[in-house]
Amino acid sequence: DWCPTCKVLEKTVFTEKNMQELAQQKGEEIQFILVDMTQFDEDKQMFLTSLGSASIPFLAVFPKNNPYEPLIVRDIYTLTTVRQVLEKALAENAER
Repeated sequence: DWCPTCKVLEKTVFTEKNMQELAQQKGEEIQFILVDMTQFDEDKQMFLTSLGSASIPFLAVFPKNNPYEPLIVRDIYTLTTVRQVLEKALAENAER
């Protein structure tokens, strides 16, 4: 079972409609990956820790041309926040 904050994000931000809309707006430059942390997994936990976080929900956006410096969003956030982070990542791609 997901934490309450993750459930809110699932119902308000990461809806199928929102993800389709974002993918259409951004074209093939974007891929979404959901990592399920409901069961402990050492590799997933190590990955989370390597990105400087110990808690979820957690969003990491890896710019195509700068994947070693992901843009990080933690805790509760909105669809507007996700759009802003994606725009920033795509702008970084265009600059390189």
